[in-house]
Amino acid sequence: DGYASKILNDQKFDLIVSNILANPLMQQAPDLVQHLQKGGYAILSGFLDKHEAEIKKTYYKYGLEHVKSIAIDGWRTVIIRS
Repeated sequence: DGYASKILNDQKFDLIVSNILANPLMQQAPDLVQHLQKGGYAILSGFLDKHEAEIKKTYYKYGLEHVKSIAIDGWRTVIIRS
């Protein structure tokens, strides 16, 4: 259910890690941003290299900035910051 957990409520976190495919990462971007503390980091992984630009574009739209990308065997991890 993504970030729909009743446990989260309106809490904000310094670090959020999401290891899921590209489409769910992009669909859940507004919820991630809502739960990420100002100055906090998110580590997004579990998607193919070819989806990196689209992932970054989605999160840029919500005001997050790219920190670093890591590629391993065709898979990608992107670190972003609010």
